[in-house]
Amino acid sequence: GKSTLMKVIVGALAADDGTVTRSGRIGYCPQEPVLYGRLTCDEHFELYGHAYGMSPAAMRDARAEIYAALGFERYARTRADQETIVAFVRSLGFRQFRVRHHDKLARLELPPEEMARLFEDGRHQALVKRFRELGYLYVTLDLQGFRSGSANEALKWIAKK
Repeated sequence: GKSTLMKVIVGALAADDGTVTRSGRIGYCPQEPVLYGRLTCDEHFELYGHAYGMSPAAMRDARAEIYAALGFERYARTRADQETIVAFVRSLGFRQFRVRHHDKLARLELPPEEMARLFEDGRHQALVKRFRELGYLYVTLDLQGFRSGSANEALKWIAKK
C-alpha cells in the first residue's frame, strides 16, 4: 500500500516491479520512530538537522524550543537506549546501580555487596550479551562500586593534569 510505496520512493525498500522516478528532495516521516541507540538527544538533533539542511543556529534554536516545550533539557546528553539499559539491569534484579558510557565501553557500578550476585545464575553473561547487542565492545564492572560523585572523580583527575 501507501507505506510500501513511500519506502520505495525514499529508497528504504527496493521495488519488486516497475519504476519510480523522483526529482528534488523528499521528506519522509516513517510510522516507526527512527532513533539510534548510541546517539544522544543532542546528536539526533544534529544528525537530522544536517539531513534537513538546517544551519547550526537553526538547529540550536529548534533543539532549545523542543526541549523547553517537552521539559527534556536534562536528556540532552542521554543516549537513546539509556532506558533500555536501565530496564535490562533492573530485570537482572539490581535496584541500585549506575551505567557509565565511555564510547564503546560500558562501566557498571554496583554496590560492593551486590557484585558477587552479578556472577550468579548467568547474570554477567546475559549482561555482556545485551550490552554487545547495544553496540558496546567492552563491558566492565567498576571495582570501586556504586558511589555518589564518581563522575566528579574524573573531572578532578583531568584538572590535575
